[in-house]
Amino acid sequence: QLLKSEYGVDSEIQWPGTEPRSGDDGRRGPALAELSTHAHSASILFAGAIGDSVQDSLKLLAEILVAGRLRVDGIQSVELHLYTELSPERIREWGWNQHSITVHSWVSQQELQSVLRSADILFLPYSFSESCRYAVESAFPSKTADYLAAGRPILVFGPPYSSLVRYAEEQGFAEVVDEFDESALARGIQRIFSDSARRNQLCQRSLAVFEQNHNIVRQRKELRSLLSRIATV
Repeated sequence: QLLKSEYGVDSEIQWPGTEPRSGDDGRRGPALAELSTHAHSASILFAGAIGDSVQDSLKLLAEILVAGRLRVDGIQSVELHLYTELSPERIREWGWNQHSITVHSWVSQQELQSVLRSADILFLPYSFSESCRYAVESAFPSKTADYLAAGRPILVFGPPYSSLVRYAEEQGFAEVVDEFDESALARGIQRIFSDSARRNQLCQRSLAVFEQNHNIVRQRKELRSLLSRIATV
């Protein structure tokens, strides 16, 4: 809109992109909707840097797990797995040295695909802090592409004005919680764990949105085609 109003130029957005899953045609999904862990436990996973734009939301999730506030029929325990860079001192300071929270080191992009596909819920947060409002309103987390490519249920947790919440609601690929509230977040998690049809829907929609907007193979082809058309004008 800015380019159109200032310069009269039509343009399009290229969303963050990543490679499709190895050996996947982009249409599978239903088989991935089942809980991936054993019958009495489940896992929530976050991958990425823990900066101001996600810290408050991650801390609230950790508090819920440590306090044992998640109660789902048939699931006795829920674990949070973090793939990030976090010092032992910071882990102790935040009270994350608990059996329900595991902090892993960074993994390669190739390993990340397998890691994401092993989780029952992929947690995609954005900050509710007013000091971060400009960032969460105008920026967009690039990890969204990796999450979508994994074809696992996604939980988006962020304020209604964030770019991420608006996109998730528009595209329908995630369970969205837009209140900074323990009970609301717990209910969102419980809805995914307790409803296999909902999990299946989220998996299918994630793969469809990935193929439509975030498949970097497709983006490269479109970019080359565009450059070719421009060069011949």
